[in-house]
Amino acid sequence: MGKKDKKKKGLGKAKTEAKAAKKVEKASRKARAADGDDVEAILAEILAREAEAVAVAEHQDVEPPSPRAAFTIIPSSVNEDELIQFGGERYTGDRAAFFNDLYVFNVEKKTWARYDSPTRPPPRSSHAAALHRSMMYIFGGEFSNPSLSQYRHYRDLWRLDLTDMSWERIDIRGGPTARSGCRMCIVENKLVVFGGFFDTGFENKYLNDMYYVDLSLDELKWTKVEVSAVDIVPSPRSGFQWVVSGSEAVLYGGYCKEAAQKARNVSHKGKKKGDCYKLSGETLKWQKMKRTGYGPSQRAGFSMVLHKRNAVLFGGVEDDETEEEMQSIFFNDMFALNLDRKKWFPMTLRKKKGKKAKRRRRKTSQASQSDGDQMDIVEPVQVLVESAPVDEDDDDDDDDEKELDTDALEAALKAKEEEAVPCGRFNSAVAVQKNVMYIVGGMVERGDQEITLDDIWSVDLNKLDEFKELKGLGEECAAWVASDDEEEDEDAGEDEDEVMSDSAGDDGEDDEDVEERKRQRGGRRNRLRERVSEDDHFTPKINESLKDFFERTRPYWIGEVHEALGESGKTLRRISFEWAYKRYWEIKPSLKELEELEAELAREEEMEKAFAKAQIDQKRGRKPLDEFNWNSKASYELSWPRHASVIEPRPSMGSSDPALRERYRNILSANCTADCDSLRRLVLLDGLPSDANVIHTDFFGRCSLRGLVWKALLGIGTVDANEYASLVREGPSSEDSRVREDARRTFSKNDDFIARVPKDKIIRLLNAYVRACGNKRGVYAQSMSLLAAPFLYVMPEPDAFHCFRVLLQEKVPSYVKRYSGARHGCELLDRCLLDTDPSLHQLFSRHGLNAEVYAFPSISSLGACVQPMSDTVRLWDIQLAFGVHVHILFTLARLLLSSGTILETAKKTSAAPLVTRQLEQGLGLDAETVLAKAVPLASQLNPDLYSELVSHVTYVPSDSTATSEITADWQQVVGHSSESGGTQRLNGPKNNTWEASRRLDHNNSKPKVPTDRKSSDDDESSTNSAERG
Repeated sequence: MGKKDKKKKGLGKAKTEAKAAKKVEKASRKARAADGDDVEAILAEILAREAEAVAVAEHQDVEPPSPRAAFTIIPSSVNEDELIQFGGERYTGDRAAFFNDLYVFNVEKKTWARYDSPTRPPPRSSHAAALHRSMMYIFGGEFSNPSLSQYRHYRDLWRLDLTDMSWERIDIRGGPTARSGCRMCIVENKLVVFGGFFDTGFENKYLNDMYYVDLSLDELKWTKVEVSAVDIVPSPRSGFQWVVSGSEAVLYGGYCKEAAQKARNVSHKGKKKGDCYKLSGETLKWQKMKRTGYGPSQRAGFSMVLHKRNAVLFGGVEDDETEEEMQSIFFNDMFALNLDRKKWFPMTLRKKKGKKAKRRRRKTSQASQSDGDQMDIVEPVQVLVESAPVDEDDDDDDDDEKELDTDALEAALKAKEEEAVPCGRFNSAVAVQKNVMYIVGGMVERGDQEITLDDIWSVDLNKLDEFKELKGLGEECAAWVASDDEEEDEDAGEDEDEVMSDSAGDDGEDDEDVEERKRQRGGRRNRLRERVSEDDHFTPKINESLKDFFERTRPYWIGEVHEALGESGKTLRRISFEWAYKRYWEIKPSLKELEELEAELAREEEMEKAFAKAQIDQKRGRKPLDEFNWNSKASYELSWPRHASVIEPRPSMGSSDPALRERYRNILSANCTADCDSLRRLVLLDGLPSDANVIHTDFFGRCSLRGLVWKALLGIGTVDANEYASLVREGPSSEDSRVREDARRTFSKNDDFIARVPKDKIIRLLNAYVRACGNKRGVYAQSMSLLAAPFLYVMPEPDAFHCFRVLLQEKVPSYVKRYSGARHGCELLDRCLLDTDPSLHQLFSRHGLNAEVYAFPSISSLGACVQPMSDTVRLWDIQLAFGVHVHILFTLARLLLSSGTILETAKKTSAAPLVTRQLEQGLGLDAETVLAKAVPLASQLNPDLYSELVSHVTYVPSDSTATSEITADWQQVVGHSSESGGTQRLNGPKNNTWEASRRLDHNNSKPKVPTDRKSSDDDESSTNSAERG
């Protein structure tokens, strides 16, 4: 491991005090929570408060229940218009709430009623519920204190009399242990409980034992179902679902955690179940069912309900867990398992039919009546799956041989997807009443937030023509508060930022960690391969179109549809295409991810081989390792092509005189060090040649002239390409998903930038930076992709990485620490605007516009978001030469130059000025005009304000020059002196800043252009020592 640099000092007394106060408040909050967080005390208080009631109280037309998940809802057996809802939980980020309220939803009136009882079960979620005659039974479940630090599992059995809505606890000795996530059903007058899990405090214990109570007996008692070594029993699980049909119960799915031995310890990984079992109500023996047909992907948290002879499944979540993160897919699709044919099939919405379509359907039904009893099985399924639009001028009997218009069907199916449907979710509740399925509540994740839902949807399972939204999402669903753990993570991120240079000095992870990460990515690839290669007749291939997929698999789908539904003719072909369409788009995301992962791993393997060969060549003395061919495919095409002629030079505002290039050569070639004072003057007064962005291999090596100038101004000499190569070889960082999303958006419509800087370069550089900083969360900030863009535009990738790191860690550390510096910069821009143009400031204030609203993108990116890039790099020349604080002056100059237009436009409309997007386009002003306006602003601003402007970025020059000396140097070069009179106060876009500065320089005895290091030191008095090489 490499040595760490010394830890940076704190950023100020105010920040230290603020953090200390935050910690005190957090400790106080935890102490207050601890005083009332005993789970048993909370339960006792709840039960004592509810015991004050003396009778069941009915409240009609109440507000709908609050958002919740993991609750139960069942159809009432005494009123076919009612659904009974009980329990549930909700987590809002800082606290959890559990419920024991009892609600009744009237499906006809769309109204809610609440019933309060003096005796009712304690609050709980993940319990089991079942209906028997006029009684609803519940068993088990869990409860927690608000901080989720203590859990309580239940083993009590309760029943609700639906005739008077009164609760009764059934005290029976023995029975199942305390658990949640179990399921209960009534089959052959037996109340059966199976599975679940129990949290021991150290691990979750998953169960597969079974108990039952014979409800036909006068004396109720628990009986455990004994099994022998040869009996078939489902594996331990929770969160499964089952339905009862006749004398059998059919169980599907579930979830458990299984121990996995790692190199260092034992971890537990979640595993989803996709198996199916049938339980005999008479013998209570299990029989495994073979999975056939087109069924759901393996998932957890789904809901399932019986409708006629079909087990209808809705929703759920599919998690791909690794030690570092979890990727989740939330479903809102429906599948059905036909209990007679024992086959799965998808349930898709169909288009509403007109009268002619209904006549055709009656004709089909009448023709099918000759099938006798088979019609009773097929018809309910047939109407469920018929989904594509019907051509009312066609007849199935006449069009058996007519070619199916797959393009029209695909367009119709895509249009159907645009209609209102429930969002993907898990742990919702479903119930069927009068052939209509109701979907209530549940949970979905958005980033780090868990959104608990309270919406209600319905769908007619006989028609399957549309989802109806009975209640939309309430505002309460969006409530989320960051927990103490999240705040601690943020604080840790701040601390990590403060010692960013310490982390960057580390050599990275050891070989064992690298191998473990490679193993995890390989495991992800294997899981994707397993998912997309289940059956060649069932799964699309990489780069296969929908039409080609359907043509290849047509016989399979036709056979499946005919066997499941008994259809024929055009309807058979139409439904076959619908099933193929659903399967195609179900697997397509996994195929795309697998393709990218395969390519990435292959490139890494090729790069490792090439890098190993380069190491061998180095040992044999063939070529230095830092000359490793970054241009090869083996290294991700890490840099521009070797020959400068491949890249067309971007026009620049500087002179193209070869003498100017020679002057830069003299300054930069003095033993790899630069006379910083002379370099700054040359950058400001003369600019850079028009070909400054082009790589020249004759003198400037593998870096452009502008790149060399920037490196010198940042104090960077020869870069260590091996370090960057090592970081790239480690692969994606912990922030890879955010990095890729930002890289995708960075100048995505700028063809010139994309041609020079493919997004892969941005992704590699930012991932390498995160890894160099310890690969920890909180290191990356959104504006970093914009800050990296100018460096990648003017220099090879390894050089850009080192410059980018120095900029963030030494020049603008406050700008990437939760944007505190950027927000301070916006505040300073407001004050500067008030100081220079009160009228424009007053206009913005009247519309509630401060700089953080309209200029934050420009400020946080140091002006890098302003287009075109040729103007940006010219202004960055000045920022790197005299301090990055001057980017605020550039933004201020653009506003002042556009002030008249903005004020004139404001007189014609009452709307707020649209400044943000115009600023990103530079307000139509080029760099030359902006620089001419910005130079005199240094002398016009209040001196104290300007000093605060300089220091707010915590600018630490690489040559150890004090901030005051840098300020004096800037003011001296731009003519900030009384001897210059008003000449330097340039107003108007036609003035040329560096030409005016030449005139100022002539008036003050213009210094000679140095030809070597010695003459430069003799002719000019520099306040700066040599930059580090």
